[in-house]
Amino acid sequence: MKDIELKFTLSTGLESTERLSSSCSSVTLSRQNIRKIDLTPLRLLSNLTWLDLSHNEMQEIDLKPLESTSIQYLSLSYNHLSEGLDISPLAQTTNLRRLRLTGCGLRSIQLSPLSRLGLEQLSIAFNKLSEVDLSPLSLCDRLEMLLVNRNRLREINLSPISRCSALRLLNIGDNPLQQLNLSPLSSCPNLSSLVLNKTLLTEVDLTPLSALQGLTAIDMSESRLEHVDLRPLSTCEDLKEVHLLGNPLQAVLVPHEMGNYVLHMEDRVHVDRRP
Repeated sequence: MKDIELKFTLSTGLESTERLSSSCSSVTLSRQNIRKIDLTPLRLLSNLTWLDLSHNEMQEIDLKPLESTSIQYLSLSYNHLSEGLDISPLAQTTNLRRLRLTGCGLRSIQLSPLSRLGLEQLSIAFNKLSEVDLSPLSLCDRLEMLLVNRNRLREINLSPISRCSALRLLNIGDNPLQQLNLSPLSSCPNLSSLVLNKTLLTEVDLTPLSALQGLTAIDMSESRLEHVDLRPLSTCEDLKEVHLLGNPLQAVLVPHEMGNYVLHMEDRVHVDRRP
């Protein structure tokens, strides 16, 4: 087959073309100042598994041409998609494993097209989301990494991810969360890292985490916590670090046998050892 041509418009208004081999499996056009691109020629790339369009100037993009591809990795991170992004065509990309929508200025997003995919990594971090429905992810039993940090969420329902048994990293920090129920995480046995930093939380019940034998790190720094009970973490045998710096802490409750983890917090905080 002949090579194909992928045409796009730059932020300067100039037209440009990227010539691709018909056997090409990876397309990387990050940091090219692309304002608009027609993905239609990608339908001809039967080996396409990787598409990186991050760090460009796109305000819109039509993902429909990706429906018939074998794409496994897609990044649209750090574009200007604040007017919305239709990811419904991705419902047909059955091989998609990693999706990066970081820093796109998104104010809303519908995750339902992802419900039937074998998604392993999803980032919708660094956006402007004031709400997000994670329900479609309840069927993503391969999901290992979920990044929802640095948005505008005042609350988030984690119940849907109780079925994400493969989840290893969950970052919901840097959101103005005022309340949070961690109970669903007790059903995520492989969770190793939990990030809850930079929130408005004044308290958090860590009891659900006692079932997580593989938990290695939890970050609750730079929030509004005044009292924290770490005793539920005594059963987390692999725990290495707990971050509490930057909170107005009055006291921290720890078990007599604290384990081997490092507790990061100000020296002034009273540590109360209890059974």
